[in-house]
Amino acid sequence: MRKNISIFAALTLAAALAAGCSTPALEPATQPQEQAADEAEAKDEAEAEATEATEAEDAEAAEAAGEEAETTEAAGDAVTELPAYTVPASEEDPYKAAISDYIIKEFGSHYDKADVSIPNIQIVAEETDDPEDIRVIGSYYILNYDLKGDTLECVSGGSYPGCMHLKQTADGYEVTSSDIAEDGENFTESMKKVCGEWADAAMAVLSDQETRELVRKFTIEDYVSENNLPITKYQDFGWDPVVLFAEEADLHEMTTKIDGCETFTQIVDGLEKGKGYANATIGDTDVLLVASGTYSYEEDLYAAIDAEIFYYNDGKPEYLGYVECGGTAYPLAVKDGVLYVGNGHNVEKMTVKDGKLETVEEGDNLFDELETAEIVEFSTVE
Repeated sequence: MRKNISIFAALTLAAALAAGCSTPALEPATQPQEQAADEAEAKDEAEAEATEATEAEDAEAAEAAGEEAETTEAAGDAVTELPAYTVPASEEDPYKAAISDYIIKEFGSHYDKADVSIPNIQIVAEETDDPEDIRVIGSYYILNYDLKGDTLECVSGGSYPGCMHLKQTADGYEVTSSDIAEDGENFTESMKKVCGEWADAAMAVLSDQETRELVRKFTIEDYVSENNLPITKYQDFGWDPVVLFAEEADLHEMTTKIDGCETFTQIVDGLEKGKGYANATIGDTDVLLVASGTYSYEEDLYAAIDAEIFYYNDGKPEYLGYVECGGTAYPLAVKDGVLYVGNGHNVEKMTVKDGKLETVEEGDNLFDELETAEIVEFSTVE
């Protein structure tokens, strides 16, 4: 801003000087020579001051440009130094590391080189009877990203559902080959051929875009955290960026109308058709859960994967928070006053304490608990 002001001042001064130079020509020829000399001297001094100011501003601009160039160069170095995506071997996911490496090497070779390739893996079933031919059926994606600022921009990718064949080695596991379903009109028949009895389950996973995107988000978050990278978002072309490490509750805008409601019943009476509702006790607090929709989880039981939660504060309903599971395979469930919110990556245990919805435990070791929890039964507004 100072540079713009100085340039404007210099231009203004130059304009004034130009006007001053033209004045003598309009005056009578009898104007004294001393006055003309004084005006010429003042003009020279003003032009010198303007030149000094311009030179100072130019020097300041050059210094700023140099700093900007250094920053740009450093940013460029950061892009070229993005670490490769790797999955550490673990007892919980013994095959995922080998499958991830295989996807990046084999499938990633079909695309132009990007700053980083990150697979999106959802394992449906494992057949381990033969250690020389372990079959792992699943949904396998390769997604390639370029880093622009603090955002991973997806530049290419593809889906490769089917069966991975692995064998056990001294260092762990190795993918020996893959059977990938065909695209187009032969897709369903091909899936049945390569996935066998697990074909329907695999196709159900493929059609669950919500869960797939959630797994993708968690996978990128793990990569960013493990490598301590200054990345805050990822983005597909034509879509809004997805903010990393943001809780769904932080992004959610409440849609249930509670103004003027004195009871939970009045809230339910004002719900739109298709929404779901259920009463539950979380911690020591009676709550109302309002879902955006319900689905038939099993015979005569309708469940939900999201809910705005309300409780009574000083005798009136008040918004407590929002929860969302990772797909229809993980409906909201309650056990011993704890709300279970699951997805394909981990399970979150939540309770209500002092008027706040709090997470008491979270991890991938809670799936057994989730299976024993009672599915929250929702009613649907007709």
